[in-house]
Amino acid sequence: MENASKALIMAAGVLMAVLILSLAAYLIATFGSSAADIQKENEQKILSEFNSKFTVYEGRSDLTIYDVITAANYAKENNDKYNLDTSSAGIDSTFYINVKLDSDNNFETLSLDKQNEKLEENQASVTKNTYKCSQVKISSKTGRVYQVIFKKN
Repeated sequence: MENASKALIMAAGVLMAVLILSLAAYLIATFGSSAADIQKENEQKILSEFNSKFTVYEGRSDLTIYDVITAANYAKENNDKYNLDTSSAGIDSTFYINVKLDSDNNFETLSLDKQNEKLEENQASVTKNTYKCSQVKISSKTGRVYQVIFKKN
């Protein structure tokens, strides 16, 4: 009888150990997936905040040259952050952003030097013009803005 009671105690111990290990595995799996979900939500929030710097202009026709320059500066900051330039725009560059200004159907990619020259050349007439953001293109692959096109009204 004494051996039987020891066997039952050992069996109960083994069952308790299995139960505790199962509970630990369940908790690790649950918390692991929760952390992945939180990470995914944070990445989506960061992407949404980034895209909103450009999508805020979409469809608006009351933009000034300063709004266009602001968008170009955001793009330049992004391109500098990833060490991108126009030569790397087509070569597996998912982070490159191109801001274009259509003045009389002649697209030109804005750079800070061109913007400053334009403003200094004719400050009065440039600031009177209004612009429309005709397109904000978002990559289906990355979900990031990759091109913004402004047109003169």
